[in-house]
Amino acid sequence: MRAKQLKGFPVIDLGQGVMLGRVQDLAVDPAAKKVTALVIGEKGLLKGRGRLISFAQVHSIGKDAITVGGGTEENGTEEAATKQLRPYSFLGKSVISSSGNYIARVYDYAFSTATGALEALLLHDFKEGEKKNREFSLQMEGVYSLGQDYVIAGADYDAYLHEASAEEKEGAEAEEEKERTTERETTAGGEEDGEERPVKLQSRIAELWERVEKEVSREGRELALETREQVKKYVLGKKAGYTVKNSRGNFLVRGGEVITAEILKEAEAEERLAPLFFSVLSQDVEESLNLIGERIGRIFKG
Repeated sequence: MRAKQLKGFPVIDLGQGVMLGRVQDLAVDPAAKKVTALVIGEKGLLKGRGRLISFAQVHSIGKDAITVGGGTEENGTEEAATKQLRPYSFLGKSVISSSGNYIARVYDYAFSTATGALEALLLHDFKEGEKKNREFSLQMEGVYSLGQDYVIAGADYDAYLHEASAEEKEGAEAEEEKERTTERETTAGGEEDGEERPVKLQSRIAELWERVEKEVSREGRELALETREQVKKYVLGKKAGYTVKNSRGNFLVRGGEVITAEILKEAEAEERLAPLFFSVLSQDVEESLNLIGERIGRIFKG
């Protein structure tokens, strides 16, 4: 299964028959090349900060939901281990060969729903040759290491590199459509998952968003140098809220990917800093609402 396909899946406790929350992310152990935990948020619009559920607790990953059983609380050892792994993400990272040559960038990965073991990295943004503008799957046998800054492919990686299957491409397209829908709803201040948003809060968010759009537009096509540097500083190291493409229609960054210096450099060269800024801003708005939800949860928990 592709990791991004799980985003938003409800997590249900088998023993109590209650929904614990929705999947926000997956925690990965880069050394073991394995998913170790689900990162879930509380159900509803105002989701709390993600909590961790060990992958060992997962009973089944179905087409519509994830069921967990055998107790949903982490023991001390598991919780400490998964918390250390949580900040790591290789989505958006460049893949280079052991000889130091750039290959592509990671936009998603596939893993075993039974064991959590990573099965393949899904790659795009090949720069040259027949692979340009195509998507490929690199089996984990061809991956030497998942590093902090780069993914290193083995010397014989090409033997494990295959064009992405129709199912993988279809899944990627569905994810992109989902991200575009989220973008439209965020900009328009619409509803999410059928849950009504308080009218005043919705109006306020729309007003603030419109103000930011006007400020960026006021700068014109060429952002002022000071503004440009502030925008670059703001987005570097943060996650994109939705997909942004370059002027040729190729992927600059996908939703959920971390903005690297390489992505930022390409965005500046393609004059796509403003769209990149809005993508990151939408993610920050969501995370801010999550913090509010966490505080509200504390108030009513007791």
